[in-house]
Amino acid sequence: MITAVFTDGDDCVWAYGLWQWDYGQQLRIEGLHLPTVVEIHFSLQEAGGEAVPRVGVTKDGVTTVTIPDSMLEGAGAVRDYQVYAWVYLSDRTFGETTKQIMMKVKARSKP
Repeated sequence: MITAVFTDGDDCVWAYGLWQWDYGQQLRIEGLHLPTVVEIHFSLQEAGGEAVPRVGVTKDGVTTVTIPDSMLEGAGAVRDYQVYAWVYLSDRTFGETTKQIMMKVKARSKP
């Protein structure tokens, strides 16, 4: 599990501690006042392509979401790389990206 901590005025933060090929990892998001259920979008690219949506759950002010295993395969990366995540708030008539999280992934040989 890794943690992204937002403080006042942060639109983007870094989170560290991921290794390539480590499955079932979770991201904790602290410092935001998010709804009980919130959409988090993950991607290997900061722009372009498609993001993988996941549902995060907020309890006692901390949101936890499972990082898609595909992000930790790194598309065959042989060097350290980043995973990008965006907090996406929406309802039936509205959708808005509110925050970004960048996660450093240390590359390693495939097990």
